[in-house]
Amino acid sequence: MLHFLGSYKQPLTWCSMIQAAVWNVRGLNRGDHQQAVNMLVNEFHLHFIVQGARFTSHNCSDGGRSLWKRLDRALVIEEWLNKWPNTTILSTTRRTFDHSAFVLQGSTVQREATMFRFDNYLARSHGFLSKVVNVWQNNIYGTMMYSVTRKLKLLESVFRQMRKEKERVCKLVVAKATKLEQNMLQQWSKLQWLKGGDQCTRLFFRKVVVQLDHLRPWTRHLVTQEGIAMLQPVSRDEIKTAFFDIAEDKAPGPDGYSSRFFKAAWPIVGEEIIKAIMEFFHSGKILKLNATLITLIPKMHKNIMESSVFQFHWRCRELELFSLCFADDLLLFCRVDVASVLVFKEVLDWFSGVFGLQANPDKSQLILSKSAEHLRPCLHQVLGFQEGVLPLKYLGLPLVHSRLTIQDCQPLLLKVDKHIAGWTGIPLSFAGRVQLIKTVLSALHTYWSASFVLPKGVIKFIEKKMRKFLWQGTSDHGYAKVAWSQVCLPYDEGGQGIRAITPRHLWDVLQHSPQSIWVQWIWQYKIRSKSVWTVSVTSGSWSWRKMIKLRHLLLNDIRYEVGTMNHFTVWHDPWHPRGVLIHKFPRGLSVIGVPLDARLDVVMHDEQWHWPPITNLEMLDITDNLPPIHSGPSRIRWNSSSGTLTNSDALHLFQPKGPKVGWSSLFLGPFSIARNLFILWLAILERLSTLDKAWCRMDNQDCSLCDTGEMETHSQLFFDCAYVRHCLSIIRRETQIQWPYTSRQRGIHWACKRWRRRHLVNAAYRATLASLVYHLWRERNLRRFQNSRTEVEVVAELVLEQIRSRIFSDELKFNLQTSVLYRL
Repeated sequence: MLHFLGSYKQPLTWCSMIQAAVWNVRGLNRGDHQQAVNMLVNEFHLHFIVQGARFTSHNCSDGGRSLWKRLDRALVIEEWLNKWPNTTILSTTRRTFDHSAFVLQGSTVQREATMFRFDNYLARSHGFLSKVVNVWQNNIYGTMMYSVTRKLKLLESVFRQMRKEKERVCKLVVAKATKLEQNMLQQWSKLQWLKGGDQCTRLFFRKVVVQLDHLRPWTRHLVTQEGIAMLQPVSRDEIKTAFFDIAEDKAPGPDGYSSRFFKAAWPIVGEEIIKAIMEFFHSGKILKLNATLITLIPKMHKNIMESSVFQFHWRCRELELFSLCFADDLLLFCRVDVASVLVFKEVLDWFSGVFGLQANPDKSQLILSKSAEHLRPCLHQVLGFQEGVLPLKYLGLPLVHSRLTIQDCQPLLLKVDKHIAGWTGIPLSFAGRVQLIKTVLSALHTYWSASFVLPKGVIKFIEKKMRKFLWQGTSDHGYAKVAWSQVCLPYDEGGQGIRAITPRHLWDVLQHSPQSIWVQWIWQYKIRSKSVWTVSVTSGSWSWRKMIKLRHLLLNDIRYEVGTMNHFTVWHDPWHPRGVLIHKFPRGLSVIGVPLDARLDVVMHDEQWHWPPITNLEMLDITDNLPPIHSGPSRIRWNSSSGTLTNSDALHLFQPKGPKVGWSSLFLGPFSIARNLFILWLAILERLSTLDKAWCRMDNQDCSLCDTGEMETHSQLFFDCAYVRHCLSIIRRETQIQWPYTSRQRGIHWACKRWRRRHLVNAAYRATLASLVYHLWRERNLRRFQNSRTEVEVVAELVLEQIRSRIFSDELKFNLQTSVLYRL
């Protein structure tokens, strides 16, 4: 046995350990037996997990030669203990056999109690109302609301038992129901509506949106008659109507009971429900509910704000900010003194006593500034947390106190490498790699870019990885056929539409959004009484300075609309047609007399401009070109139809629009095939590896498709070759397609002009051209590298078959356009 295990090179897994868990070593003396066992244990790091009887073997003798031995052992490896640390093997008492039986005992897992939720299907169960009546007849003393909540609590165990019984029945019929549903869906040929309600289809939701559009203009207005009706006392009918207006899958309270339960059991529970709600409107008191869905963070905030010894962090005092909470992660920060930390400790203890949740000292960290070195032992004794050091990981991002470096962004870079390595071994075409770059690689940095200004080195690294993956895949062979700057251009400018990495943080600062804590903090401590356009560039963090340097890009693409309620400053914001007034008229402060930090409200009155008298001729340009004032708050609009900054607009800030190409329409249409379009794109740009572009002079540079002796160029290979013209004539005869048989440049121009419309037939012709170029390039490579030749008729048939399959894959309605397509 030892010789067999020693020759077995593969590591033992827990599955093989189950089959070889009990070793019976026979034929050895007592000393040899123990020595063999010790060698086995030491060599393979095995562990004994047997409990119970020590001796496991008996010689089945009833006389004086009765003998017990310890021959059987159960050994496990490290993987077993790591996977099941609490498992044991019990050695039982011997019965009829000469060896004792071993019983494997697993670890008992205590099942956690889950929050109760009422299942709506129980309301249709047999005996539902009778079970509710049995519980509702109990007499519970107290207020009406207390009585209702106690009865609902008693019903939870009843419904849990009903749910178990229903699940047993459902498991028996689910297979049959699935098969019946499959047959039904196959027979349906058009959309049908259920009598009890609409189906959850895309058409249904579009219809709902249309039906609600006429209500939206009135949702923010309340007529006088309706306002008076809202002041009337709440009636019994209103309470019942409110309950029955709630959707059946929604819950009116945090007790787990949906609206379906109350509707089904309303004849029994309705009277007490109405009395409980009427009692609240008369007394104004409600029971204190202790539910896991109700957060206690507002109560923590109240306790801290009412403390007289707590002091805020010096950069959070004006905003009264002391915590940031996301899910179960909580950041608390304050001034470094013992009194403020003691307030945090008291609040955490109070939270633990009320809610039952305690801060884990092994996972919680205390981070101190360098000025608090002398308080370190005392603060550790108060909180009992571990000491943390920046940078640390929070919500998947590095929490740093300095500028973001390339080393801090290593998790992002490793994620890019991991995704590319995961595609190793998958035969991807150029078009497939483009799709992966657009959908996967280009989206990896989005979460980071929403929080940081990524360093230039990180952006270059990601773009380098995407560029290498596009042209080389997961190997090290190949070269870039087109410059990366051109690949990132939009389709109408001759690129592939891969978007570059662009930030948009500065737009959020301009909008002054009250929902963003970061934006509020920036305005409070960085901008203050100035604006984004006049704040100093030399002060602040590295990220803030980088964003401020980009503000000139936004100035020509935004417009300020002045309203009656505004936060624009007179001198610092470009609300005036002349721009920022402090830059255009630096002497205006002393001449006009308006303070430097004044808002526009100072020079406005009754929705009209009201400037002080100006006698300086140069300053009269301010009042002569004032913009109009509209009712409502002032706002900043983007120069687009929507008025807001989109990702496309942010891209054009860093990548201005260039001249459009005339052949971009060839890549549009419902019948396009991605790999064909990519080869067509390279052919139009003349970036395919034809022989005229070879790095070294070759003996044979003739066209691979014909034997005319012409040099292989893009024009010769795809337009002038006799093989190509013969293939085009076959396709033209089969599809009635027209082609001028001219040069490459004129042929592309003719196709773009003739097939540019959105007609389905034109889309099919454009797809046919791309398919022809793809199959011609494929045939050239087969002849060049595999010495395989295909007749021109076969290539033409491959082109037509590919286009026919693509057309038939779409469910097109039969009309005049599609009838032409079906004849291809």
